Amino acid sequence: MKKIILSLIVVIMIVSPGTSLKKASPLEIPMLALKALGESRVDECQYCVENLEKSAFRILNRYFVPGRVFLFEEKESSGLLLKSDVCEPGELLPSLYTKREKGKNSEGVSFEFPLVVFYFHTVAHHHAGIARKVFTHDTIDLMYSGKNKTMGRAFTGRIRLIDYPYGNGKSFIYFRKRNILQVHCRVEKLNIY
Repeated sequence: MKKIILSLIVVIMIVSPGTSLKKASPLEIPMLALKALGESRVDECQYCVENLEKSAFRILNRYFVPGRVFLFEEKESSGLLLKSDVCEPGELLPSLYTKREKGKNSEGVSFEFPLVVFYFHTVAHHHAGIARKVFTHDTIDLMYSGKNKTMGRAFTGRIRLIDYPYGNGKSFIYFRKRNILQVHCRVEKLNIY
C-alpha cells in the first residue's frame, strides 16, 4: 500500500500541470492512477480505499484538464474512438484502451483497471447543469447514433474536455460499479473511419 501511494506521489510530480490546452495531443492515460482505482475496488480497508482513490483523482485531475484537446487519427499512436458494447449513449471508447488491464494487490487479490470513456453532451442526452454552449453539435450526434451505425463503429475525431462540476475531478467521474472512468468532453470533429 505504501509503495503504491509513494509511486502515485512521484507520478503526480511528473505529470505536468502546465499542459497546453490549445495544442491537440494523442491520448496517453496515466495507468498508475487507473491501477489505484482498480485496486481500491478490492481493498477491504476503507481508509486505504479512500487514499487510493484520492491519489488517483489527484493524478487524473492534472491530466484530464478542462480545455485540453485530444486527437484520434488513423495513426497507430493516437488510436481511434469506438462505439462499443461497454458504451452507454453518448460515450466513446479510445481504441488503444479497450481491454481492461489486470493486476494483483499486495495480498494477491486480483483486480481490473477501469476503462476510460469519453462522454459528450447533446440536446438528446445530457446531464442537468451542463451549459448548452459545450454540447456537441447535433450533426455529430446523428452520425454517432444514426440507425445504420452499429456497435463497433470506429471514428477519427477531435475532442475538447469540459468542466464537469458533479464528478470526482474537474472533468471526470468514476463509476465504481461499472468500473468506468467517464471523462466529459465536447466532440469537435467526428468522422467514420
